[in-house]
Amino acid sequence: MTADAKTIATTQTDNNGRFAELFLKDPSVLTEHAPQGLEWFTWLDSTSVAASDEDRLLKVVNLPRDEIVTLDVAKGHWFIQPSLCGADSLVAAGGTMDGSTVGIYRMHLDGTMATPLTRGPLDIFPVCTAGGKWLFYTDNRNGGNPQLMRLSLRTGVAQAVAVGGYSSLSPDGKLLAIS
Repeated sequence: MTADAKTIATTQTDNNGRFAELFLKDPSVLTEHAPQGLEWFTWLDSTSVAASDEDRLLKVVNLPRDEIVTLDVAKGHWFIQPSLCGADSLVAAGGTMDGSTVGIYRMHLDGTMATPLTRGPLDIFPVCTAGGKWLFYTDNRNGGNPQLMRLSLRTGVAQAVAVGGYSSLSPDGKLLAIS
């Protein structure tokens, strides 16, 4: 959902992986966009999203123009599940193609300066608080017992906060839902 709570977006996971937005003012209108193969996404503002595709590349999509830009993220890396982190950066699960480094990375909105925040072999589903103070992610290295972790982006210290998988923060950052 956009910050102004007027629009939501969804991906359709069929053979085409279509991206669509729904304007809450008139929910009968569903606008499909040209980008196909997008899987995970996060709103950057009311007209653009950052998304990962089936090739594990990060892209920015300008919805009014159906314009797609592939981010020039670290060569030899893959990224999925982008999430806006503060006003000026993204976090995403990712790693090196050879599998030697896997974890959660933080980068500028243009994909530059990707730096690892975690190095767990199965750290997934990153989400930041709006002010960029905390990162929540799932540490899934224990197989059937995923741990929801909270990482201070100031100190780099992580702690387990709950058993659970995917999480989502409310727009005001006060509530966290856990699956």
